[in-house]
Amino acid sequence: MHIVWEIFLIFQAYFIWTSAQLISPKIHDGWWAYKDAVQGSFVPVPSFWGLVNSAWNLCAMGKRQSPVNIETSHMIFDPFLTPLRLNTGGRSKMGGTMYNTGRHVSLRPDKAHLVNISGGPLGYSHRLEEIRLHFGSEDGQGSEHLLNGQSFPAEVQLIHYNQELYANYSEAAKSPNGVAIVSIFIKISESPNVFLNRMLNRDTITRITYKHDAFLLMGLNIADLYPDTTRFITYEGSMTIPPCFETATWILMNKPVYVTQMQMHSLRLLSQNEPYKIFLSMSDNTRPAQPLLQRCIRTNINFSKQGRACPNNRALRPQYRGVSERMGLGSLFSQHGYLRLSGKIQVLVKTDCEKEVCHCNINCTYCILKPVCVFRNSIFTLSDQFIRYTTPFTKNGSLLQTVASSYSVDVRLNIRMGKTSDLSD
Repeated sequence: MHIVWEIFLIFQAYFIWTSAQLISPKIHDGWWAYKDAVQGSFVPVPSFWGLVNSAWNLCAMGKRQSPVNIETSHMIFDPFLTPLRLNTGGRSKMGGTMYNTGRHVSLRPDKAHLVNISGGPLGYSHRLEEIRLHFGSEDGQGSEHLLNGQSFPAEVQLIHYNQELYANYSEAAKSPNGVAIVSIFIKISESPNVFLNRMLNRDTITRITYKHDAFLLMGLNIADLYPDTTRFITYEGSMTIPPCFETATWILMNKPVYVTQMQMHSLRLLSQNEPYKIFLSMSDNTRPAQPLLQRCIRTNINFSKQGRACPNNRALRPQYRGVSERMGLGSLFSQHGYLRLSGKIQVLVKTDCEKEVCHCNINCTYCILKPVCVFRNSIFTLSDQFIRYTTPFTKNGSLLQTVASSYSVDVRLNIRMGKTSDLSD
């Protein structure tokens, strides 16, 4: 009798284990998180996604995972990358439902107003399935992709599926050439993007405070979400949530869009839980950057193209810190040109980041956060208001004079006079 009972217990345990294996994919579908839970049972965070479910092994073992850190020095210009084409079927307005999914702010367009994109790196037409927001608890973090190691306050991702090859998003997401994701960095400004302003104004965002909340939006123009540029960066990658299928073509637009500080604060007040559970902010809903490995990052930004009508070519009043009087660049060099200069110089070229930086006599590239430009083996980096030029400087002003002759610049120098002048911040 005792042996029979042991056999029964073994059989029962095997039955329970087998049943769990059969239903585990359904259980695991939603069993993941971006952050550790404050209370309750263990839920896997990104570092565990590929370990808790064999169906998600690409999250740990994949070779083309996303997001990535975009290093601008490694990009390759591809002259065959055409501009993206947006097709709304002749209707400028669309509607959709905005959700608090517990992980993202998600806007899903209604099926009556179809939005397709084509062109760029895409060989097929792709249909918009979802608009998803990632954002941080602080302004210095929040985007999934990084630019030269630097994060943005937020990132909006427009997720499309290949509607020529596949019947729906679910099928396309796990299939070759299945998904195209347009990613746009978000920065903070007093003048918000028109489309995002509709999503994030107080009357709308407060309707989706808790998980599973939803709110219908109408009269949206998807073209308003895109920044005013045809330039982009593209690479082959994956979905940034489990199962991390490596079926996505990523397209990162060359300009950011903007939200207000108050709208960012409102996003951070969204809960990833239901109202009867402890509040846990949805912010920091990002997967860490993944290794690029051998992948190529392409762009349609021509680094060598010379441009006209540069918006930087406008007269600016020179300002000098540490110099008792204001003087033009010519008088500066005529007065101190005999000195041997060493140390660092900082040349600040005023620019309007709302307009795309043109290609003048330097190879300017981006207007995202800190675009990198190359001029005679020296580095320009662009902030919101200035292009900053910093280089070791050992010759008698020749390099700075070259820059000054090419631009109307705002030069700020901290000069310590002596046999050898030290120019630094």
